[in-house]
Parts: sequence; C-alpha cells; structure tokens
Amino acid sequence: MKYYVLCKECGVKIYINTIAKARYELPYSFELNCYKGHINCYYSGEVWADAGVSSATSGLIIGGLLGSAILGPLGAVSGAVIFARAGLNRDEKEREDVKRFNKS
Repeated sequence: MKYYVLCKECGVKIYINTIAKARYELPYSFELNCYKGHINCYYSGEVWADAGVSSATSGLIIGGLLGSAILGPLGAVSGAVIFARAGLNRDEKEREDVKRFNKS
C-alpha cells in the first residue's frame, strides 16, 4: 500500500513512507513539502491509500520463468498460473486494506 496527501497548492500526490492500518495510527498533524517546494501542514484525515503495483503480473512472469527453467514449456504454464493466482490473492487483500484505511 502507498500512502499520500495532495499538495494544497498544486494538487500533486506527496507519498508518505509509513505503515498504518488506519488513520488513527498516524500522527495527528505533520508538515510535508512537495517536489515543487510547497511546504504545508497536513492532518491524518487528509492521508489516503492507494494499492501498489500488481502482484499478479509479477507472479505470472516469475512463475513462468521458474517453471520453464525446471520443467520446460509445461512448467512455464503451470508456474505462471500458480504464481499469478497467488499474486491475485495478494492484490485482493491489498485492495481490502486500502478500502479499510480510506474508510477509517
């Protein structure tokens, strides 16, 4: 999961390096600056979460490569399917975590 606030002056996303399951785990207020140099005070209620990069795609690629190295073409297909399925499960959990955080 990626956490961010929107710059109050230019609207760009400012990503925050933190781990939290809900907004109450974040500091009540904090100061950040965007890449354009705007410095503003933000509150935990202004923090949002986004899902990260899809695990299914990387699982598909890694599974295909590992499977083909071990069992050839049949292994490539089997590995891709197994690792993609695992990635989909991880993506679904991350979407649920994002939804829970953004509702908190």
